[in-house]
Amino acid sequence: MNIPFDPNERRRYRMSELKEIIQRKFHVALVDGFLAPADVDVRADHQRHPIASFINVYEAWKVDQWNKPFFSWLTETVPTDIGQDDVVFVFPMATGYGVGYPEPSGWFDLSVNGNPAVRFRETKYTDVWRMGECALCFDVMRCDCATDGHGLEVDPWISGARMVGYGVALLKVPRGMVHPGRSAKIDIEAGHYFASHTWARIDRVFEEGRRNEANLARLVWAPGLDRLLSGSKPVETPQGRVFFGDIHAHSFCGLQSPCGEWRRQAEETCYGCELEGKGDGCGWATVSSNYLYARDVANLDFFTLSEHDFQMPGNLWARRVEIANRYTEPDRFVTLNGYEYTSWLYGHRNVYFLGDDPPMFPASPNQGRYAADPQTPPEKLWEFLEESREDFFTVPHHPTAADHPFCWDRFNGIYDRTVEIFSGWGSSESVEGPLIGDGANKYAHLCLRAALKRGLRFGFVSGSDSHDGCPGNAQGTSIYNWANKFSKVGSGRTAVICDQLTRRDVFSAIKSRSCYATTGARIGISFSINGRPMGATLEAKGLREIQASIRAPARIRVVELIKNGVPLFRESCEGSSEEISYSDERASDCDSYYLKVVLQDMETAWSSPIFVERKT
Repeated sequence: MNIPFDPNERRRYRMSELKEIIQRKFHVALVDGFLAPADVDVRADHQRHPIASFINVYEAWKVDQWNKPFFSWLTETVPTDIGQDDVVFVFPMATGYGVGYPEPSGWFDLSVNGNPAVRFRETKYTDVWRMGECALCFDVMRCDCATDGHGLEVDPWISGARMVGYGVALLKVPRGMVHPGRSAKIDIEAGHYFASHTWARIDRVFEEGRRNEANLARLVWAPGLDRLLSGSKPVETPQGRVFFGDIHAHSFCGLQSPCGEWRRQAEETCYGCELEGKGDGCGWATVSSNYLYARDVANLDFFTLSEHDFQMPGNLWARRVEIANRYTEPDRFVTLNGYEYTSWLYGHRNVYFLGDDPPMFPASPNQGRYAADPQTPPEKLWEFLEESREDFFTVPHHPTAADHPFCWDRFNGIYDRTVEIFSGWGSSESVEGPLIGDGANKYAHLCLRAALKRGLRFGFVSGSDSHDGCPGNAQGTSIYNWANKFSKVGSGRTAVICDQLTRRDVFSAIKSRSCYATTGARIGISFSINGRPMGATLEAKGLREIQASIRAPARIRVVELIKNGVPLFRESCEGSSEEISYSDERASDCDSYYLKVVLQDMETAWSSPIFVERKT
């Protein structure tokens, strides 16, 4: 549609005409989503102008995950002629972090006329959440992010925050949830495992008594409506479709809890679960609730719950495999079976399988306690898995972490196909920059750039190492008070380049290094040398022609090309997309190249390296 003008009469559409066109073309009734607060108990912060947003906001109601959990409001009247069409409510909304430091994650629930609709999270970028017949698009129009070590001061109500996203919410519900000829009542409620100051805000863009379908008239809702109705689409790059997932997370389930208070809280979240145990895990929430959060709230394409081996004695591994297999659904949400081979002596590795009935080989035969003796070296792990004839690969992670360093002398590129470059422990790329974790500079020689300088070959992945029950959106848990479990950006996602969203495609993409790492942002990267894609090994006698294409959800600050662990090329950027061409003539026996992309909001992506051998 040519909004706001009628191309035939060359005049502005009347709102009634736009609504009629939308209903006829898309079979949805467009309704102004905010009329007035509902006459119920309001447990929200009531704010009045001035209020920071992308548009003039006169009044707002904010709920947070600390002590203001609930707000209800009424919409404009639902038309009587909607037939069997769905209804889309349009209203301005904002989400953000209430303090300058990271806090535990949570979620927000929207209900319509008492019926659960959608669960969503805070976000910097436009996203769509779907649950059954309901869907929510939050089309972010403006995002403010604090610089490192600072907080935002944008209005009297937002003080010291590290991120605020303002935009237009479009909530789609089926005909059966509304009553034609009457207003709908929408509720928003904050939820969490651990309290935080993360918030969501419902805005009013008109003064009291001066209303005339203000939300529909003033807001730019057409792009969000198109996103809402078109379905989820993968990121497209010149090298193929890209899917994003989190392959490193932990739950709370097991046999026993670390303490009685934790057990009491865990039993509340585990109530009614017939498959899952309670306690003994060092993360949070049940196995199933981690999968549901990954799929429905974090909006991941794929996910692995990689529990520690020593916390799964008896048949607990088999039970987790059963649950993972139940949640995999090709073309919607894919799970990989995997666990964390947790060796105090040799370093932590995650093990991933293609099959749906894999074995589990622990780092110590004495289960139930981390670092129990004897410790089994990874060579025994690989030998066991080879004999089992399972298709697998292993991934070392947080190699520079002071608590759990990784022994590169035990690295084996046949099995260690990729390495985790970023997680809740921070970046392991180097010991410099704003994303390194606490204690990461203790072992500078263990960073990934140093490993590439040694000539080791591996791809890059990223994961949250979630311990707060919110994989794909993890920010750390207060119960540990681990500074290295907090992320200044996202919580880490792996991007895979593959044709279809299936377990085999995702598994094969990571194993073949057709993958890359991000801190959380859905950044699209295409990277090649002499026509060969990321993760490849090739021969080249002379010139290396390097091509890259980047598509980001926010402005790109800089793109770097790293050769053999050392920056070779750096380009500052202005927009959210960039094309890079570079020629390199200098060659050694084998050179590694990878691309690093940093956005203005500090979100970062690293392509898997390409290895170029000198042709003789």
